[in-house]
Amino acid sequence: MKVLSRFKAGIINNATDKLSADTIIKYEHGHYKEGANIIGNIKGDNGLGQSARIMCRLLDENNEEHIIKDFFVPPGGSRTNDTYDDRLTDKLPYDVNIIHVNASEFMVAYLSMGRDVWNYRYNIGYWAWELETFPEEWIPAFKLVDEVWTPSDFVTNTLKKYTDKPVVTVPHCVAPVADKKYDRKHFGLPEDKFLFLVMYNSGSVMERKIHLLPLRHLRKLSVKMRKQRESIRMSDL
Repeated sequence: MKVLSRFKAGIINNATDKLSADTIIKYEHGHYKEGANIIGNIKGDNGLGQSARIMCRLLDENNEEHIIKDFFVPPGGSRTNDTYDDRLTDKLPYDVNIIHVNASEFMVAYLSMGRDVWNYRYNIGYWAWELETFPEEWIPAFKLVDEVWTPSDFVTNTLKKYTDKPVVTVPHCVAPVADKKYDRKHFGLPEDKFLFLVMYNSGSVMERKIHLLPLRHLRKLSVKMRKQRESIRMSDL
């Protein structure tokens, strides 16, 4: 897989290196209607898919003009979310693109959708990355955006080290809805234990995740808690 990834990265980087500042026609006010084209893995059962859906919900709640375009880089993982199926379109009438595709696949998105999607628009990449250093082979992706949004200050501070373009923290707005029927008993969890919840995509890059952190903390717990029965459950949700 690592060899395949390097081969893929080489092809993408060769194409990216050919881009110049003049390749994409810069934003032109009035060329398209004011509004947002939300582009991403809208049906995806993953973080970026949910990120795009959250943004669509916020735009709906604020009556902001937008459309929703489903785009993913194959294989794309599980894609069962049908929240916006009746609104998906390939028409892009608005002057701002908000593209929920990480830097690692941004050039693939550009090659797949074509330059016309970028031309005359203000292009924003919504990227996530959990480490303090950014892979060198992804830096050319900055050529394809006017601005980058991230879900946290940590990601923002990392990306600012690699570009002079605007990098802005736009946190996910989560509105949790609790249903009483989904209690501990429903999931087969003990009623008398203190539980830790850690969520991550096991299909992602493990070095980026914090799945081992809870295990380290368990070792530091008091002797009293260590005497209690402890269990660890890992599920790819």
